[in-house]
Amino acid sequence: MKETCATCPYEMAYDVQFQNLTGDLEELKDRVRRLETTLARGVMLLVANLVGVALTLAQQLIRG
Repeated sequence: MKETCATCPYEMAYDVQFQNLTGDLEELKDRVRRLETTLARGVMLLVANLVGVALTLAQQLIRG
């Protein structure tokens, strides 16, 4: 049970601010998670392209 303190008239306002801060942090975590996913996809595409270029160069060296 939560007891209200007579010396804390702004306690309810602080609770609301804390809840808003918690919600904002959850939104930030979600955005960072999506950014990490996007960056991981981009890195995988870059690696795949690098492997493709390396294989193409290797084929050209073998042929000629």
